[in-house]
Amino acid sequence: MLKQVIIVLAVLATFLTKALGQQTPDAKPYAVGDTLPDLPLGSYLMNFGNPQATLNDFRGKYVILDFWETFCQPCINALPKVQALQDRYGDEMQFIAVTSDTEKNVRRLLSRSEVIKDAGIAIPFAVQDSVLRKAFPHRIIPHVIVISPEGVVQGITHGEEITDANMAAMLSGSKTDWLVKDDGIAKQPDPGNDPDRGVDSMLLWSAQLKKGAQGRARITRYEQDRSIRTINLEVSPLNMFYKVFSLFTVGVMGNINPQRLQVDIKDPATRMRYANKDLPIPFLPNSFPYLHYANRMEYEAENLFSYNASFPPATPDSLILTYVFQDLNKAWPIKGEIVSETKRCYLIRADKEARTLLESTGGEPIAPFNHTTVQIKNQPISEFVKVLAWFADGPPIFDESGIEGPIDIEIDFSQSELRNPRRGLIVNNPLDMVVLEKELKRYGLYLVEEEREVPVLRIYDEVPGNEKTASRPLK
Repeated sequence: MLKQVIIVLAVLATFLTKALGQQTPDAKPYAVGDTLPDLPLGSYLMNFGNPQATLNDFRGKYVILDFWETFCQPCINALPKVQALQDRYGDEMQFIAVTSDTEKNVRRLLSRSEVIKDAGIAIPFAVQDSVLRKAFPHRIIPHVIVISPEGVVQGITHGEEITDANMAAMLSGSKTDWLVKDDGIAKQPDPGNDPDRGVDSMLLWSAQLKKGAQGRARITRYEQDRSIRTINLEVSPLNMFYKVFSLFTVGVMGNINPQRLQVDIKDPATRMRYANKDLPIPFLPNSFPYLHYANRMEYEAENLFSYNASFPPATPDSLILTYVFQDLNKAWPIKGEIVSETKRCYLIRADKEARTLLESTGGEPIAPFNHTTVQIKNQPISEFVKVLAWFADGPPIFDESGIEGPIDIEIDFSQSELRNPRRGLIVNNPLDMVVLEKELKRYGLYLVEEEREVPVLRIYDEVPGNEKTASRPLK
């Protein structure tokens, strides 16, 4: 009897040791060459026989930790490639997709995404992760960690390094060095989801520009008067100018829209690096080598930046716009200004039935767009016009419906011939005016075409013969 009790206690002690080890793991950052402890794989390992498996359960195989999120379209587009590599080399290596999102949201994505729902994605997903992110801090995803069969970190690299040739070379022992992905996170703190965290509460006015970006663009406001408190931009220089321009002229930090952009750069080298119109929107190279950059990581290390600024309460928008443009114009060879240009525009007007058809049923506001639709609920029609301004190439659209008060409207672009599921959110696709006009008619709304003067962002360089024009004042 005593022997049985001892055995039970020994088993219980082993279980508790492992469980406690998972709850309080060593959260320090690890580097290439470090041997890893037994780290938990999220709060739950999806698509695996043992949902509580840890890193040690995969010793003897190469492990590829692929950090991604359900909002990252490039990450989603890469999942079929990852699954194909897992199917090919699964006896010797294991891919594990790591996300902070929930199992429910991951399963919803796998079943609904047109890019991956028929791809047979069966790799394990470490969901609701908090520990691995601390062990391998990063600012940009995809973020890939290569771990040897002995548990040694062999590479901290970018998703572009995960190719069939590199996997084969790794397994044969001929590839042990991986291109280093440097987010700059060792040089500057990660603000997480709050760019104001750590800011001196007594500091009223400040601005800083640093290398490194995660793609965020947001503002915070004071509660008292709703004036802008902070601006946080983590994008390319051209996109910084556009985000600010779009915020103060349209009301949203939307995608770069060529119809609202003039690129007037005379110096060829400056144009190629900062504002090459021949590259896909948002003027970033998709293939390398490009200029003197051998790969995307080299390009992004030198050409993505973080700009953070804070302002005193009640600072007028026009003054904030002036000061932010002054900051950005000091930083790079490209400069920005707002000018006026005649453009073909569309006016939204309403027939007599529109008020009834648009009448809101109340309730909380909803996400303004997803992969197939744009919509607003219990908000004014002006908010709907702002949502349309997110589209990457939509013409200027103005509300002249005369409808006041909250409305409900949903525009379905799922059948649009211009929609490409691999672009993710519907606003990353061209605005299909044919579908928009058809959908608006269901609500008693119609479009009228007209030429008007609209604000446009001019990007230029200061070379002889390319002097600054007269800017259009912000109203």
